[in-house]
Amino acid sequence: MPHSTGPFATEEHALGGSDESTSGGTESSETLVGQRIHQFVETRGQLSLIQDGFNGQIVAVQDTGQIYVFRSAATSGDIPSPTGGFWILTGTVGPTGPTGAVGPAGAPTGESGETGPTGSGGSTGPTGEGPTGSTGETGVTGPSGGPQGETGESGVTGSQGIPGSTGETGVTGPSGGPIGATGETGVTGAGPTGSTGITGETGVTGPSGGPVGATGETGAVGPIGPGVADFSGVRAERTITDFSLSAGIATLVKWDTEEYDDGGWIDTTPANATLVVPTGTAPLSKFRITTGIRFTANSSGLRTVEIKQNGVVVAASSRVPLASPEPTDIVLATEVEATAGDAFEIVATSSVAGVSVAAGRESFVTVSSSEGAIGNTGETGVTGPAGGPVGATGETGAGEAGVTGETGAAVVGGTGSTGGSGSTGESGATGLTGASGETGVTGAIGPAGASGTVGLVEGSDTFIEAPVFSQEYVLFQSVLFLLTIDELHGQTESGNLDVTILLNGTPVGISGVTGPTGEMNFTSGATFYSAVPAATAATGDQIKLRVDAVAAAQDVGFTLKTTRI
Repeated sequence: MPHSTGPFATEEHALGGSDESTSGGTESSETLVGQRIHQFVETRGQLSLIQDGFNGQIVAVQDTGQIYVFRSAATSGDIPSPTGGFWILTGTVGPTGPTGAVGPAGAPTGESGETGPTGSGGSTGPTGEGPTGSTGETGVTGPSGGPQGETGESGVTGSQGIPGSTGETGVTGPSGGPIGATGETGVTGAGPTGSTGITGETGVTGPSGGPVGATGETGAVGPIGPGVADFSGVRAERTITDFSLSAGIATLVKWDTEEYDDGGWIDTTPANATLVVPTGTAPLSKFRITTGIRFTANSSGLRTVEIKQNGVVVAASSRVPLASPEPTDIVLATEVEATAGDAFEIVATSSVAGVSVAAGRESFVTVSSSEGAIGNTGETGVTGPAGGPVGATGETGAGEAGVTGETGAAVVGGTGSTGGSGSTGESGATGLTGASGETGVTGAIGPAGASGTVGLVEGSDTFIEAPVFSQEYVLFQSVLFLLTIDELHGQTESGNLDVTILLNGTPVGISGVTGPTGEMNFTSGATFYSAVPAATAATGDQIKLRVDAVAAAQDVGFTLKTTRI
């Protein structure tokens, strides 16, 4: 099975091939064909560094292809283990076996079931019933009149009127015979209706509207906004006296000196541990907190520094101390969002007695934030002149009304047809409306002002306990400010290792490095390397350290030096 303990990559392989091998004249003492490799190391020498070997553990050496088994009770063998027992040479890595045959395909998918029958429709409801209303009685018919008199002759129909004038009244027909008894009323004669008069001519079309107005001029571009930056920050130090620590007690460091204090973050008379975000910092919302703690010389135990925001730890770093008489420094930085009234504190801890926070500029805390102000909005462009006047409405057509036809004969004679009215002439077309001038262009918004902290040099501290080969360790998960990567300082507690700085996964070039691009070597002596050229990290970029080689390295500390741009 895979084995993840220790500084070496592990995986599982089946053994095969030769049953025995020799190294330096020593014959293998046992056969392990068919068993599995638990771990790989690069060289034979790394076998003696494995601290957690278990009885029967099988390890392969990559550069020689040899295989060793660990026997915890052995009193002799090829390579001694630091925890007792020996690593015994047992063979070589066998070739990879052939790939097994592909298994047969699964059974085919079954057929779909038949669709069920459609349900029958519901029955129609009965028609509503209601009584039909009764029919009203028929009225009594009046008595008939006397016998009908003779019908008089029809009057002469008037002639059709001349178009444009009223037709003359038709001549009244002669009276009928003598009046008999009153009979039924005779039918009134009706002359034919006169024909419709001729339609009048179409009126003249009115003139077109005024000319189209000219396009307005483009408005002038607004001026560039001023580059004023908002800034708020503080630097407090412990410079007057050492600050004592008790063994194993996490203690808030009290600051006794202010280097600068923009906005009233802290009062150091008397010494004070709490820095409070002052009112009036809006629109600032992102703050960078950096602290450096120098512990007095003592080579025992462990040293820890924490940054707290409102009592909650937001960053921490621990390391073993340097050998006396050297003091031990821890530099730690982080970036957080905060508002007025939030409190920041630095906590220092020593696991042994007799250690203090040393007085001096090396024991400090800084909090800062800056954001460029947005430029003023450019002036609005001048509006173009209005278009030409609206065209006059065309005149109404002048067609005359048709003459009414002559009236037909009265009573018996039919009334002459009325001449039709002449059609009204069409209205003249409305003139075109003049186009409106275009609106002037709005001036461009001025660029944001530059940050007030350009050129600020900062250090970010990282501590790695028992570094692991090929592991990547995050220095900046997401960069908040545009900056350059300048230098990497580091030192191991013991042993040595090689690392590479990765910017978004790409190695950063380092001055004076003879190995692969960007690979740096650190030992128990303090060392630093410079980036050439200085790599630029933008907002949102990620910065990591990758471990490229490990040789018994334990407890290594790094400080990454950057500059805001």
